[in-house]
Amino acid sequence: MEKKLTEDVKLYRSLECFYHALFLGAVIDVPRRNEHRMHLLSDVLLNLHKSVLVLLRDLKDEERRRIYGADYELWERKIRELTCLRDSWSLPHYEMEGELEKLQKKVFEALDATRRLMMRYVEFVKK
Repeated sequence: MEKKLTEDVKLYRSLECFYHALFLGAVIDVPRRNEHRMHLLSDVLLNLHKSVLVLLRDLKDEERRRIYGADYELWERKIRELTCLRDSWSLPHYEMEGELEKLQKKVFEALDATRRLMMRYVEFVKK
């Protein structure tokens, strides 16, 4: 019997984290001070990382290869980059004036990579 997407607990939890990251991204223009924006961007990255980990947790390497398809190495590199971003930006930052634009660019890249991973997971589950 085919599993319904609406019953996939991993996908539901991943979507919760992803939607929260989108929400935080939507309110990013509210704070006037850069340190508040940096904290919000850090929280966006943290939630994107959680979203990805929920989907990949407990999957064997061959299952990950089936989800990623031909782009397996590319996806592994993107997930590692997201983990490094999470690790390096999730701490409080002070006097990071020049880094804000750089971090915003990375957040957009992470949003896109997470969204594409979720779509591949949906395709994998539907098979």
